[in-house]
Amino acid sequence: MKKSKTRNWQKQLAVPVALCCLAWPLQAGAEEANPEYSFDEVTVTAMRYATKALDTPADVAVYTNEQLKATGAANIVEALKYKEGIIYHSMGSLGQSWGNMTSQIIIRGVDNGTLVMINGVPANLNGKYNLEQIPVASVERVEIVKGGGSVLYGSAAFGGVINIITKTKVDNTVTVSGGTNQQNHALSFQAGKASFNYNYGKTTEGGTVTDTKSSTTLGTTKTPVYYKIAFGDSNRNSFNWNYKFNDNLNFSYMYGADDYHILYRQNSTTSILQDSHYENDKHMAQLEYKKDDLTSKLYFNKQNLDYTTLETARPSIRAWTKAENTVLGLDTQKAWEAGKGKLLAGFTYQDEGFEQTQQAFTGSASSRKLAAVKATGSISRDHYAVYSQWDMPLSDKTRMILSAREDVVDTDDERFNAFCPQFQTITKIDGHSSWYTNIGKSFTMPNFTSLYYTSGSFVGNPDLKPEKGMNYEIGYKAEQGNSSWKLALFKLDIDDKIEWKTLSDGVTRQAQNLSGFRNSGIEVSYNNKLSDKFSYTVGGSYGNPESQSSGSDTWEKTLGRIQLSGALNYKCGPTAAALSATYFADRSDEGQDIKPFFPVSLHVTHDLSKMYTLTFDVENLLDRKDVSNNSSTSAYYTLPRSYKLGVTARF
Repeated sequence: MKKSKTRNWQKQLAVPVALCCLAWPLQAGAEEANPEYSFDEVTVTAMRYATKALDTPADVAVYTNEQLKATGAANIVEALKYKEGIIYHSMGSLGQSWGNMTSQIIIRGVDNGTLVMINGVPANLNGKYNLEQIPVASVERVEIVKGGGSVLYGSAAFGGVINIITKTKVDNTVTVSGGTNQQNHALSFQAGKASFNYNYGKTTEGGTVTDTKSSTTLGTTKTPVYYKIAFGDSNRNSFNWNYKFNDNLNFSYMYGADDYHILYRQNSTTSILQDSHYENDKHMAQLEYKKDDLTSKLYFNKQNLDYTTLETARPSIRAWTKAENTVLGLDTQKAWEAGKGKLLAGFTYQDEGFEQTQQAFTGSASSRKLAAVKATGSISRDHYAVYSQWDMPLSDKTRMILSAREDVVDTDDERFNAFCPQFQTITKIDGHSSWYTNIGKSFTMPNFTSLYYTSGSFVGNPDLKPEKGMNYEIGYKAEQGNSSWKLALFKLDIDDKIEWKTLSDGVTRQAQNLSGFRNSGIEVSYNNKLSDKFSYTVGGSYGNPESQSSGSDTWEKTLGRIQLSGALNYKCGPTAAALSATYFADRSDEGQDIKPFFPVSLHVTHDLSKMYTLTFDVENLLDRKDVSNNSSTSAYYTLPRSYKLGVTARF
């Protein structure tokens, strides 16, 4: 039996490995041209000020708007699933969220360990970031820093940081597109110092996305039934407005709204047992002042989540939840030249708020009724932090960076403290290569849901402690002629991981600091521009993510170990095409093996004239029914192959 499983695993891996091996030798015939990715490109996320990638002591990836559009994705979460070192989780089509269950971009295997920022401002609200609400069209570039980022950016950055930089200047365009069960339309225009970008997306019912693994008692059925779940019609609106007062002062506002239905269908009859209607609105406003080496940002983020569950057999019985999350924040930093080195110091403040009311179903299927309304009341906490960084030369080729951060979080019940130091070095081997080390401590604050949320059998725990742990990394970067590549070896350990534990009554589950998490592995990526017509990117990672329950000596494999990704780009005259793919294998969850995840997309554009461009997209090119997310009760599937045709007009 073991031998048979090994052979199956080898067969699954054979095709992606062969493609990578065939692509690698192509560099021998490369013509002189600029590489697809250059280490001369300047990034701002890893060091909090502009540095070249070759001079940055971290694993940094930068994806431009053109590279993101080449995936054919309409939103950021769908575009990033094709990038190396990324684990993608989704419950529905096009990255659709499901109430409090949202799509995730997991870096280095750390669930809930990704900090998402919009223009350098944290966008996580109660642990969620809803990247599906951010259209690719409104984004200038995305910078991803892998490894712990808590020293410079605070909580929730165990796995890494995703910084989404939006456009401050746009082209005047109108885009209309539609296809299999979907349509996407966009409008952008520049009006003096102001830029506007509006996107609308609509999907119709796309079939089954979930099979339940256990029975339930939905509806009036007296005996347990098995059911399937599908997303019904959904609408998504997003709006981005940017106003540049002058070279020093800039204001931006982003709005996203989802309106969708989730349908529960009985397996035997396909009749609708339950219809859940979700509305998710999110506002993000930011005022930024920047002059020389001083940067200050004032921001306000707010999310309203409203969902109602209707039993179709009993339309008078409705369960509902209303939740509001807010963050008001200030982040100020200043950098100074200190001899041959550089000193950075900063201060952040956040006022986080949470409020939720809920009415849920109780009783068996034959005696269904509504419980009393439960409310958390208005809950808030203040988060203060100071941070500093000293970048100093040790020799002509080597620099050392020492960083530290102190966080204090005040709640009504308790005060949390977290001190995070970091040590980094970067050594220039020559003008085209460098190697680095990166050691730092990170932490994640418990979110409001795990602290105070009460719903049915779930009970919050105000005595939770922050998750904490260490990140270790060593890496190498190089570029030569038309190609560039990077290699990183990493290890991370997390203590006091928060999990939901079933209590002695066998029913109630409470959030507790129960488990540990660890992962170690290797990541590599390679970019090459073969000619003015062809370029490609390949990448891969191998890790060993494991979790351990409190009091247990057993470590259990989780998520997946192997990931390969790649893109092949072609451009000739007015026509361009891109083939993007990710292969995620050796997957496991709660001791259960999961088949490989292998999404492939094709994106083709053709300039009809200077004013009009035609686009054609194929999602899930191989028409696979892959598991995009897995839980103890449900498996979430990708939708069948879909097509989309669009046209963009410039004015």
